[in-house]
Amino acid sequence: MDKGFEEQSRRLETAMNGLVEDLDKTHLRKMHADMHTCAARCCQSKDDSLETVYNCVENCRLPVDHAWSFVESELINFHEKLSQCLDQCNAKSKWMSQNSEVQLTRSTKEMEDCTTRCVDQMINALPKVAERMKQNLNRSSMKRAAVFSNLANEDL
Repeated sequence: MDKGFEEQSRRLETAMNGLVEDLDKTHLRKMHADMHTCAARCCQSKDDSLETVYNCVENCRLPVDHAWSFVESELINFHEKLSQCLDQCNAKSKWMSQNSEVQLTRSTKEMEDCTTRCVDQMINALPKVAERMKQNLNRSSMKRAAVFSNLANEDL
């Protein structure tokens, strides 16, 4: 069972890493670039106080911080759903293994099959999760553009 579980774990890890990599390339990297551009603009004025510059830079970070918090929250939710599915597999397996040696063998096979189904379900759900995350990041991207536009206009 360990070998099967390790394989399922690798499959899921690869899929999750692919999702995060895609989000980084399509959304988060641009947000980081915008954050640094915004922060650089904050530092251009020689007349502003240290506190003003600090607050400006912190405001530039907010969209990125919120985006990463959202991504982390979605990933935690995803892992909780996976854990619930695996817990159900484990409960069923424990119940089956209490009867006899034959049932123990059957229980082990059922556990492997069940964990495979859980991982398959979660991997199959990833495109919908990714789409929801991208839509949310796109909405926050529009808000961010408005905020950065306002910050740039304040300097004029």
